[in-house]
Parts: sequence; structure tokens; C-alpha cells
Amino acid sequence: MEVISLAILGLIQGIVEFLPISSSGHLVLAKFLFGLENQLAGDGLLELWLHLGTFFSILFYFRRRLQGLTRDFFMGGEGRQMVFWLFIASLPVAITYAVGKEYFESTYLKPLWVGFFFLLNGGILFFGISRQERYSSQALCASLAFLIGLSQVLALFPGISRSGITVSCALILGFSLPIALEFSFLLLLPLLAGGILLKMKDFTNLIMGQAGFSYLVGFLMAFLGGLFAIHFMMKMVRHSHWQGFAWYCFALGFSFLLIYFVY
Repeated sequence: MEVISLAILGLIQGIVEFLPISSSGHLVLAKFLFGLENQLAGDGLLELWLHLGTFFSILFYFRRRLQGLTRDFFMGGEGRQMVFWLFIASLPVAITYAVGKEYFESTYLKPLWVGFFFLLNGGILFFGISRQERYSSQALCASLAFLIGLSQVLALFPGISRSGITVSCALILGFSLPIALEFSFLLLLPLLAGGILLKMKDFTNLIMGQAGFSYLVGFLMAFLGGLFAIHFMMKMVRHSHWQGFAWYCFALGFSFLLIYFVY
């Protein structure tokens, strides 16, 4: 049963991570609805372990782009600028999480909050969409990268989508959707790398424990789901129909709050 549960959670994490509807919020809701809050790793460790799967899905999907950036980095070209922008954009959330780590991790144990944050996420998506058609030619720079990074501090709360809020912020600042999506996906790499390094000892304990195989299955499903979701989002750029994601967040938020208070 634990293998099935982690396979489902891994698939949810992988697919939803790159959709603007909050993977962390879906994991909290899934654990709550399936009664798994006390059976699996807590305090955000399970979420970060499954994020490891999506981390590798980004590396695989964007491998040619990353190879080019790495080559350019040593030659002083675009790669060096991109690394600097990613570093600048990562600072706000890294500092905020370091200061309020226990507080943010405690929100993963409060499913009620997630319902409200899904509603807020829907509003953020709608606002970003409303700006999308007005501007589309902004160029990336350090100050704008910092603002995009600042916006993702809100995504430390489960129910607020990291990709949703960073892409929406980029659209509001005037970026085209393809550039906003790529920067948002690449921005996940330094954040996950930092979290993975901090939890490496805990990860070792997970996979060496009795449920190690189950967690490896969850990792694999997150990796495969992440590949599918990135491909879907990058191909969907032409259509730009994000309203459906916003309505989904509203429906999910209201539905969960109804279930929570009624049952």
C-alpha cells in the first residue's frame, strides 16, 4: 500500500510541479484525504524528496540548453549572465526560508491553510493573465530577476504555485510567456540544489530504511511526471490558455474548504 501511495504522490508532484497550481498544496491535500499525514516523512521532507525527482527532470529536459549555458559561462557569454540572474533571483526565498524555516514547514501540517492559499493562487494567475497580452518584449536584467525571485517567497506556503507566481510576475513585468516559463523552470534548479544538500543525510536515511524501495518508486514517478509536465507546458505556450488553471485553483480551494468544514 505504501508503494502505491508514494507512486501516486510522486506522480502528483511531478506533473503538478510545472503546472501553475501548486505541487506542495496538492501533496498536502492528497496526504490529508488519504489519511497519510502521520505515515510518511513529515516536515516537508517527503515533498523535498519528490522534488528531487523533478530536479532531475529539469536537468534532462533542458540538458542542451544547460550545456550551452555552461559552455557560455566559461566563455563569458550569456551563460554567465543567466547564472548571475538565477543567483540574484534565488536570494530572497533562500534568506526568507533560512529565517522562517520552522514556520514555513509547520504550514505543511495545516491543511486548512492550503484551501485559502489555492484561492489566492487563482487570483494571482488571473492577474498575470490580464497583463499577458499588453506587454511581451521585456529583456531580462538583474533587477527584474530579483523581483521575480522576490515573488516566489509566497510559494513557500503550500497552495501557492512557485511556477504560477514567478511566471505571473514575469508577465506583469513585461516578459513574453516563453521567456517567463523557461526562467521559472530554470530558477527551480538552485533552490532545489540548496534544499537537497541540506537534507542529504535525511534522504540517505529514507532510502536505507524499510520503506526505501517505496520512496525510490515515488522519486521515479516524480521524474517521469515532471518530464511530461515540462513538455506539456512548453508546447502549450502557443495557446496561453491559463484561465483554466486559475478556475481550477478556485474550484479546488472552495471544494476543499467545504469538505474540511463539513466533514
